[in-house]
Amino acid sequence: MTTLNTSTSFTITATDAPHLTDAERTDLGAAMTSVAAGLATVAVAIIYRKVTKAAPRIAGTDYQAIPFAPNDAHLGVMVKAARNKAGEPYFLVSDQARGDGTAPTGWTAFKPTGLRSFQVRGILPPVPRVVEPPAV
Repeated sequence: MTTLNTSTSFTITATDAPHLTDAERTDLGAAMTSVAAGLATVAVAIIYRKVTKAAPRIAGTDYQAIPFAPNDAHLGVMVKAARNKAGEPYFLVSDQARGDGTAPTGWTAFKPTGLRSFQVRGILPPVPRVVEPPAV
């Protein structure tokens, strides 16, 4: 049995993600824990409403709309899960909308408080990280 370090373990509460169901919060916590611990690569589908003070993104410039999906839909692979300086959870997704619609070219950061829907679409082994050989 693998014991996870508490710094990479996430329990998402109703306060963290008030618009998600209990099942979605459980899936989100498991996905974030798996990614943070390097145990899995997790494909996700998300509906998200901005909760930060950053300027809204501009369609066609900052992102490409996903056909037949609402503008606040995101599809991609969770690449990082962590806590900010205040201890709040967040995660990054290599987002299909951040590119030409065929291949992601960027990532999108998400806070659980802005999630309106969260689905795990697939779980794969972790992507191996390339380790640079030491300089000689």
